[in-house]
Amino acid sequence: MEKLLRPNELIDMIRTVLREELKPFKEELKKELKAELKEELKPIREDIKTLQKGQVKMQKDITDIKKQVNYIWKDLSKFEKRVERLESIVQ
Repeated sequence: MEKLLRPNELIDMIRTVLREELKPFKEELKKELKAELKEELKPIREDIKTLQKGQVKMQKDITDIKKQVNYIWKDLSKFEKRVERLESIVQ
């Protein structure tokens, strides 16, 4: 005589069978999704590279601007000293 399965045992058995049967589809779906995601990310990666290059250039520009501002401040300081000397002579 066959042993009858309890409902929970039957459900567990069906789940196990379904998992095993669906496993190849799941693996194929994973592969396809990874490939699609990789393709979708290509332009984003390129944009990131472009942004990084732009950031490096911008940092160089900022460094140059800081140098120029320093030169301007030095020139202004020299000019101010000259004006002070001229004012002291005139008085």
